[in-house]
Order: sequence, then structure tokens, then C-alpha cells
Amino acid sequence: MTVLVTGITGFVGSHLAKALVDRGYEVVGIVRDAKPRTVLSCLGYDKKVTLVRGDVLDLNLVLRVLAEYDVDFIYHLAAASTVGAAKRSPITALETNALGTATVLEACRINGSVRCVVASSDKVYGYQPEMLPYTEETPLKPVNVYDASKACADMMARVYHRVYGLPVAVTRFCNIYGFDLNMSRLVPSVIISVLRGERPVIRSDGMQVREYMYIEDCVDAYLRVMERFEHFEGKAVNIGTGEKYAVLEVVDKILSLMNAEVEPIILNQARDEIKAQYMVSEVFKVAARWRPRYTMDEGLKLTIDEYKRWFRGEGA
Repeated sequence: MTVLVTGITGFVGSHLAKALVDRGYEVVGIVRDAKPRTVLSCLGYDKKVTLVRGDVLDLNLVLRVLAEYDVDFIYHLAAASTVGAAKRSPITALETNALGTATVLEACRINGSVRCVVASSDKVYGYQPEMLPYTEETPLKPVNVYDASKACADMMARVYHRVYGLPVAVTRFCNIYGFDLNMSRLVPSVIISVLRGERPVIRSDGMQVREYMYIEDCVDAYLRVMERFEHFEGKAVNIGTGEKYAVLEVVDKILSLMNAEVEPIILNQARDEIKAQYMVSEVFKVAARWRPRYTMDEGLKLTIDEYKRWFRGEGA
């Protein structure tokens, strides 16, 4: 079985590709930019997959990859992946997240034999405090550029199922952490600051509440979606841990696990951050027969160890 992973050199895509290769799947990835160092290369799996240079906005390219490599299943993860990046470059975010998803869906429709998972986000719910925790029936009310672009992808995928019968499922994950090269994200930025002997910098006031999931649980959940695809086809499902923490609680956990006696620098500059975002994920947990395996402390400890090895030049 051949699996295509768009966004294969990104954080989640790299870890997912590793797991697929380890399970014996043929893995193909579409890569827009050639970078000397990616999460995939740090994991040592860039030579174990087939990488095709190109853009998911190129319909002919996606069609060629599906046909040439006889792709059976797609994880569409390619995206402008952070709120900040989308705010700085809104057109790029909309092109990649919305139009890129439409292009992949259209390629699947033309191909006629490929199943697809589209990565949405818990951010599509925006901020509706009176409706927390969010269920799959909660209306989508994005408030930022990133949220809106992911909501477009989310809705387009379900429309392609309804109108064309396309076998597609949509996942709305909570915040994912683990070994990652994007230092704008909370967990890696705090860990690397401590390893460098610096005080971690928090852009917000540190009071935002989120669910956090260790990357291995995320990968396991993605694999369950493929294995039990019939339960999710045509639907969007929430996937979270059920455990929520404020940003400063996460920071405190990391500092404690690293025995770091430092105080974070709280800038309180990110005033447009959503105050609270967490979900009910029972629909997925029951249908997938899945539960997260790692507590927050366990996942953070493993992540810290991975960064220590990487910081010493030993790979992830």
C-alpha cells in the first residue's frame, strides 16, 4: 500500500511518515522547498521515502504523483501551519490551506480511487466561551486568518464528500508537541531556551488554555483514522486528550522537568490570542478505539530528551 503525505517534511508529517515506513508502507511526499535540515532528515527518514519536488497547488503534479506511484491513501497535512505565519502572509496561508486543499481534493476526484484525510484544526471553532468544550456540532467561527483558511479546507473536504461522494475524512486536532524545528511554538522554544542557558520568552500573558497532545499519540490517532476509515468518511472529528493547561502551566512543567531555576520573560504582546480552546473528543475515541498513551509529563520528558540529543548533535 502506498501512502502520500503532503507536508511530509513538517513536524507532524515527518513523524507520521516515520511511523508509516516502520509499518511497511511505501511513503511518498510532495515537497515544495528543498531545505538542508528538516524534521524528516533529523529523524533519519528522508532517504527512506520518495520525495517529489512540487506544490500542492499544481493539479497536474498531484495527479501525476497519484498515478505514477499508484497512491492508495493521502494524508493532506501541507499547510501554513501557525497563526503568526498566516497573519504575516494571509494570501500565502489562504492559497496553501484553502486552495491547496481544494487542489488535492480535485485530484482525488479525478483519480477516482484514493481515500484522503484532510488536517483541519481545533482553531476553526474560534472563541465561543459559552460553548466550551467544543463538540463536532459546534459552529465554525474562525477569528484569525489561520483559523479561516483551515475552516475553508475543513468545509471544502466535507462538501466534496457530499457532492461527489469523495472518500475523505477531516481531523480537528488540538495542539501537538514533540520534536519540532519550528521554534516559534511554545514547547520547543522553552526547551531550547533552557538548553542555551537563557530565560524562555512568552509572547502572551501566559493565561491561554489549550489541550496538548504528544506527537506519538497524534501519529497513532492518524493511523487509526486510516485503519478504521469507514467510521470517519464524510465527517469531521475532534481529536484531543481531554486535559487542558494554561501556557504558564506548560512552561512550569518544562522548567521543573529540566531542573531549571529560571523565570520566564512574559511580554504580554500577543493580545489577539484566543483565551481558551478545548474539545470533546469522545466520537473519535469510541469509533477509533483510541485513547492517548502519554500524560503531559511523560510526553514532555520524552520531548526534552529528544532535544537534548539533538542539541548534542546526536540526532533526534
